[in-house]
Amino acid sequence: MSNPTRETQHSLILELSAGRFHEDATYATWRTNGTPDWLLVYSLAGHGRFGFEGGEIVTDEHDVVLIRPRVPHDYGTAHGAERWDLLWTHFHPPAEWRDLLDWPEVAPGIMRLQVESVTVQSNVIGALDKMHRHSHGPLRRRLRFAVNSLEQALLWLDTVNPRAASAKMDPRIHSAIDYMLRNIGRKVTVTEVAESCDLSVSRLAHLFQEQVGQSPQQFLETERLDRARQLLRVSDQAIQIISAGLGFDNAFYFSRRFKHRFSMSPREYRQKQG
Repeated sequence: MSNPTRETQHSLILELSAGRFHEDATYATWRTNGTPDWLLVYSLAGHGRFGFEGGEIVTDEHDVVLIRPRVPHDYGTAHGAERWDLLWTHFHPPAEWRDLLDWPEVAPGIMRLQVESVTVQSNVIGALDKMHRHSHGPLRRRLRFAVNSLEQALLWLDTVNPRAASAKMDPRIHSAIDYMLRNIGRKVTVTEVAESCDLSVSRLAHLFQEQVGQSPQQFLETERLDRARQLLRVSDQAIQIISAGLGFDNAFYFSRRFKHRFSMSPREYRQKQG
């Protein structure tokens, strides 16, 4: 494997090495004491195997395996398989990534996620490919680019991690939220949202309240007001333009709802921010 990229950030030494392998039936790796870093392996095609005391795990396409530091490495192309295509990375995670690495453990020190969502597959593979290119690229801050891409991959994987709260949400509610956020700048009806995720209006309302803690209308208004607050802070757009761009029918109603949420009018908020 290639030499790791290294850079000092905030008194923390970050290391990362990455690659894409296309291996035949003879590929095998054995490290008695593992490595001092984490290892992530994404199976692209074929089948891989990960051995441990008492058995082994065989991976299918779009399985992702994560191995903790100092756990023995016994992996390679699965017995009877002709090939194994994989993306891999060794890395030392920053402390704030620890919750992103809390995956279901299938053997001591070995964790696995099975990625069934085509959207998540595409985003994770894209992020890992970018990580690989950056880690070997010419950019002066190539490590930061690579680490950023790896974090994106882990964030996408977190959406399908059964131990993460986000993965427990009904995928139809995910779809409803995505639809509302993509259409945040225009008037959106609950009927429209329900049709976008193939639910009845009543079923959408029940599931949304149960899993998000708000009605769809409350959620959308909260998102719009939060974005309005950001725009008031960082732009000099007129309040009427901001409110219209976020789907509010008139500036007076927008100001009233903004004050209800933040205890001050949009104008007062902007003045307070200087």
